[in-house]
Amino acid sequence: MLAKHFRIKQSDFFRNKSPVKKKFSDRFSLLIKKKDDKKNGFVINVPVKLDKRSVYRNRTRRMIELIIRELPFDSGKNAMILIRARKILNKNELAKAAGDLKKLLQNEFY
Repeated sequence: MLAKHFRIKQSDFFRNKSPVKKKFSDRFSLLIKKKDDKKNGFVINVPVKLDKRSVYRNRTRRMIELIIRELPFDSGKNAMILIRARKILNKNELAKAAGDLKKLLQNEFY
């Protein structure tokens, strides 16, 4: 699970009126908004249409959280990031998914 100061609600993300940057890969779609305070915030969304079984959706969510925890972030940046899964992840795809997410976030945080 992500630390509490990194988690935000999906309603808070959409309530923010900042313009949205959209980035896509075959596994993820990212929506990025700027925010006022100095901390990054993440929303992880795994839609029901990917799989009706919550076990697989929660496993995908936990894998995305694991990838986020391993990535180094610049603390000077301030953004709200909505990560929407486009595929159900499994353990074999974890390294490829980490590479995809790092590449999508590269311009923002590295």
